[in-house]
Amino acid sequence: MEDRLWTIVLTLLPSEQGDLGRDTYSVRVILMVGLWAILHDRPFGWACCPEHWPEDRRPEKLPHPSTVSRRWRRNDLAQAADEVHLAAMERLPCESNVVAIDGKPLIVSDVSKDPDARNGRGTRGMARGYKLHAVTDADGVVRVFEVTSLNVNERKPARLLLRKLPPSVRRAVADGNYDGAPLHRLLEGSGVKLYTPLINNYAGPRTHPRRRVLVRLLQHAIGQKLLHWRDQIERCFGLMGNVGFGLKGLPNWVRRQHRVARWIWGKIVLYHALKISYAENA
Repeated sequence: MEDRLWTIVLTLLPSEQGDLGRDTYSVRVILMVGLWAILHDRPFGWACCPEHWPEDRRPEKLPHPSTVSRRWRRNDLAQAADEVHLAAMERLPCESNVVAIDGKPLIVSDVSKDPDARNGRGTRGMARGYKLHAVTDADGVVRVFEVTSLNVNERKPARLLLRKLPPSVRRAVADGNYDGAPLHRLLEGSGVKLYTPLINNYAGPRTHPRRRVLVRLLQHAIGQKLLHWRDQIERCFGLMGNVGFGLKGLPNWVRRQHRVARWIWGKIVLYHALKISYAENA
């Protein structure tokens, strides 16, 4: 499986650049080193050692760990990472017009000295760490995502994520944490309608008209059935952690928000590569 998975990952990465400028290593090599480490749940420095690679997969020359760390914080690497995510989605079925949005807490120790980790609501009460905010479709494809500290209200990243969705998406289902007139107001004219349970099952006369529509809709079976569809994203998060290289939390060496974000990106790329493998073998 690892051979097949890594072969798919290599097809998603950008090709070698002709002119590297002042850089010794191409964007492709830097991404390869990072993904090799993430695949094996090891620090980037581990993937910079030749003995940790099979000869037929190892790049001709491996960078120093400080080079990888520095390059992964540059804008060109961030842009290339976005393109890899898009390349994976192009090879996966993304035909559903309904998506689900939710957050997954990424907890760190209470005694961690990570200055970017914040206290917020975790799975069972208060915790410290970060949160993955993701939008998935019916096929379990992660359309868009963002990583924030744990204290950020889920409605804040939702404003950006829901507006990044393609025009084919018409409905977004979420839990009650996303209920609020400002988010409905933001989605006006975008073609995306938000479906959430209402706080206290009440919509006042001055609230957004969309919330009053939801009061009536949720009284019928079709509305309740639609809300149950949001469990799809919980299944997606579960599948991401059910494989050996999956997302099971943050290792001790993944601290600071920029490192957490690139680690999560790598896990999602590998998850999509696995789904591509399943789709092509079906």
